[in-house]
This record gives sequence, C-alpha cells and structure tokens, in this order.
Amino acid sequence: MDFLLDHWDLLTTVLGAALTIYKVTRWGKAKSRGLVLVAEVIEALKEVDADQVKKAVADKQAAAPADVQAAIGDAVATVDPKKQTPTSTTVAIREVMRVIRKKVEEKNNASA
Repeated sequence: MDFLLDHWDLLTTVLGAALTIYKVTRWGKAKSRGLVLVAEVIEALKEVDADQVKKAVADKQAAAPADVQAAIGDAVATVDPKKQTPTSTTVAIREVMRVIRKKVEEKNNASA
C-alpha cells in the first residue's frame, strides 16, 4: 500500500497513457471499418451516379456503430470543407470581415 501512495503520480500517468493508447487504437479501428464500409458501397455502385453512391453510403453509415459514424463524418469533414463545422475563431473572423465589408460599402455608397 505504501508503494501505491508513494508512486500515485507515476501510476496515474501510466493509466492515462494506457487509456490514450486504447482510445487512439479504437479510433483507428473505427476509421478502418468506415473506410471498408465506404469502399464496399463504391465497389457495388461503380457504374452509377454519384448521388446514388452518396445516398448508399449515408444509408450504410446510419446503420453503422457510433464510432464508425464519427470516423466517417471526420473523414468527410477533412475532405470537404463545406461539411466542416466552423470553429468559434473562424466564426468571429467571418463576422468581423462582414462588418468591415459592410462599413466599406456604406462609405463607398455615401461618397458616390
């Protein structure tokens, strides 16, 4: 018991590292399963329209486990900027730029 009390910080670090390795490994496996799922759909629908492929992937994704759904969503957001959720910094910068653009337009209209 004294060993545990003397080295609680070391034990906490080891447990934290083990948990991190577990989570990262699980996320990697989920991404792998998601990739396999998407590849299967694409192979099955080679000769069809892209919209049909998207619908088939969405249907399969809805039936997949939550970690696979998250991995596919993350992969889509990485590839397609339109699907990314903007960060609060991005939203703030866009808002500032919108206000500046509006002020410049008002100034130009007033001087014209």
